[in-house]
Amino acid sequence: MIEETLSAETNFYFAQPQWMPWVLIAGALLLFVSILSYRGSRMPMGYRTLALAIRAIGIGLLLFCLLEPMGSTERAKPQANAFALLVDNSQSARETWKSIGQSMGYTDPLAWSQERLRNEADWMRKLGEEFRIRRYLFDHSLHAIDSFEGIQQTGDESALIRSLQSLVERYQSPDDSESNSTRGQPLAGVLLFTDGQATDWEKLAGERAFPVPIYPVIQGEASEVRDLAISDVSVTQSDFETAPVTLSASIAHLGFRNQKVTVVLRDQEGKEIEAKTVSLPNDEENAPVEFRFRPTSVGAQGYELNVKPLAEGTSDSGAEAEWTLLNNRRYQVIDRGRGPYRILYVAGRPNWEYKFLSRALSEDPEVELTALIRIAKKEPKFSFRDNRVDSSNPLFSGFEDISDEEKEQYDEPVYVRLGVKESGELQKGFPKDLGELYQYRAIVLDDIEPEFFTQEQQSMLRQFVSIRGGGLLALGGQESMRGSEFSRSVLSQLLPIYHDPGTPFAADLTSDPNIETIASVRMQLSRDGWLQPFMRLADTEAGEKKRLESMPGFQVWNRVRELKPGASMLAQGVLEGDSEASGPIPLLATQRFGRGRTAALMIGDWWRWAMRREGKEPAPLYQAWRQLFRWLITDVPQSVDIRVIESEDSARARRIVVDVKGPDYQALDNAQVQLIVLKPDGTKMELLADPSAETPGRYETIVLLDTEGVYTVEAKCSGQDGSDAGKAESGWVYEPLAKEFQGLGENRKSLSELAERSGGKLLRWDELDAFVENVPSDEIPVKEKRVFPLWHQSWVIVAAIACLCLEWGWRRRYGLA
Repeated sequence: MIEETLSAETNFYFAQPQWMPWVLIAGALLLFVSILSYRGSRMPMGYRTLALAIRAIGIGLLLFCLLEPMGSTERAKPQANAFALLVDNSQSARETWKSIGQSMGYTDPLAWSQERLRNEADWMRKLGEEFRIRRYLFDHSLHAIDSFEGIQQTGDESALIRSLQSLVERYQSPDDSESNSTRGQPLAGVLLFTDGQATDWEKLAGERAFPVPIYPVIQGEASEVRDLAISDVSVTQSDFETAPVTLSASIAHLGFRNQKVTVVLRDQEGKEIEAKTVSLPNDEENAPVEFRFRPTSVGAQGYELNVKPLAEGTSDSGAEAEWTLLNNRRYQVIDRGRGPYRILYVAGRPNWEYKFLSRALSEDPEVELTALIRIAKKEPKFSFRDNRVDSSNPLFSGFEDISDEEKEQYDEPVYVRLGVKESGELQKGFPKDLGELYQYRAIVLDDIEPEFFTQEQQSMLRQFVSIRGGGLLALGGQESMRGSEFSRSVLSQLLPIYHDPGTPFAADLTSDPNIETIASVRMQLSRDGWLQPFMRLADTEAGEKKRLESMPGFQVWNRVRELKPGASMLAQGVLEGDSEASGPIPLLATQRFGRGRTAALMIGDWWRWAMRREGKEPAPLYQAWRQLFRWLITDVPQSVDIRVIESEDSARARRIVVDVKGPDYQALDNAQVQLIVLKPDGTKMELLADPSAETPGRYETIVLLDTEGVYTVEAKCSGQDGSDAGKAESGWVYEPLAKEFQGLGENRKSLSELAERSGGKLLRWDELDAFVENVPSDEIPVKEKRVFPLWHQSWVIVAAIACLCLEWGWRRRYGLA
């Protein structure tokens, strides 16, 4: 006889169903005889009914056995299914289990978990009787193991979801290789031993239900947690080295309410830049901290943030009480870029604006201004019959030391070139070749008519903005943004304004500087302008309003009809004495155009601002010019762009992607891209990037990381002929322990969600014995049906005899035989 435990999954049937009519007849007769036997009894009616019911149950059980009732249940076929035991090998799990062991009173805090994970543990032995047990560890990846005894739990990552995916793939993979010994084996479930502080929980959101049930096991008892951690590190910066950098972070804390901590910022050499004392709030809310500093070097560079308790007396007393010190440090990489960035300034005539503009940008080592200023327009072309008549421009009359080749002809304009790198640069005026134009990141057009440019040059300006991604700024003046020629030009299409056809002629735009006959316009920031940092010079709103009030009125500006759809007005003007009755006048507008941006500053005498300054302080105009130009060339694409992307398959891998463009800023194929990776310990790796099979001009490679800290990479590119195609630099941070210890203790909420989505159940360590006794069979792949006779069960005959004896004793009490 096979003893079986009845459960909700047990099915019943009768082995001798043909005896059913006779059993019913016999039951009816016996019940009738029993009723007759109680006739004339002195027993109360209620007791009589109860006695009849007890006799009926006893007789019914005996008749029930005549039908030979059988039970059947489905259970796992012994040794036909595998059951995986997955143990967290990370440092966070070790610290959590150590804390649990301390709360349980163990001398060795990890002894309790080691005892429960021994191969000889009762629950593991019982589970092994029904299933083939497979043991695994996981940290940054999945590892098969024969025994859990002696595991160190030194992993710096808990790739839980990725490890579960890998585990399931091992049992479902169609690979026939000998190394995949688990291929095709049915997996009944996974017992997961972890603290739940996974570093890839975000992958669970995109993961469909796991095909096997997962049973996370937790303890739920830990000592009181005291810990400090740095989180939410972010950087706000400009693309220029001289602009300040703001590094923000949050201090997370448990058990440190109303205490003070010290936050230290260091550079990659370990030199302290600044230290701040932060008071932690009374609740568990994070405490913000912010550093403003000016980096002293260029390119990608690393910084380190460190937090520690501000302990009274000895500095170590507070640190010893923390859960872990591995989350007290965070790294941040800042890419300052490498200039200088070139800007081309083109003016239709010498003016005051260039004087102050060049002064302002001369103080910025990351901006290099090249100027092309026309000092004489070309004259109508005609033929001289007298060879004694000089055909050169009259501007050169009297200069005998200038050769005829260097003199512009009568029908050619005369230029002054300033800030050029080579003698032949801009010698014939505005560039006529895209390669020459594309070396600049921005172009400034000051008081120049559209007819100055040929149709081909205007088309080049469009390509400079839309394809090259450069910036274009037009300044106001008597020749700028006006007239029918402007409305038909490419410049009108590029700029964010519709010019006013009623704009007066140049003679009406200006006035005698000694006798002011026209109203001045006062500059104000628009709503969008207040939101742009480069438009503000003061640190506070009150200081900025005071600065705006101190600005002079401007007397030369270009009127516009309206802004184009999608354009933004950053600055507006109000006529003095008008009290805004006529509405705001657009003074600075911008819009995106293709890959680049264009802007129009309608003011033609911004230099007046430099005439007003207090004491020996630099004129605010200089700062305004620098900030405007920094904004103009921000996000302008380089010929070589490098990106570092975290691999989806492993947090220890980085995919380096390099996009290379030729002189025409089209994708450059057949290039050679050499990568030099500098590791945190100072060692270098040199490797070559491979061309992408999907995107032209793209080159990729994979780098595996093994050291925590800041990594930098430099890409050196060359063309097919060996010519220099440019270079770029980037950096990234690898800090697995910071992410590993962002959460503390057991993450019950996430583990419950994982169990629910997989069809499993959240268990406690002390429930393992009961679980292995009756493993849920719904999801077990290979099962067998077990049949057992219920009428052979001892409880059936015992219950029948007990009912008959009880009824007989009841009858004897009331004098019945």
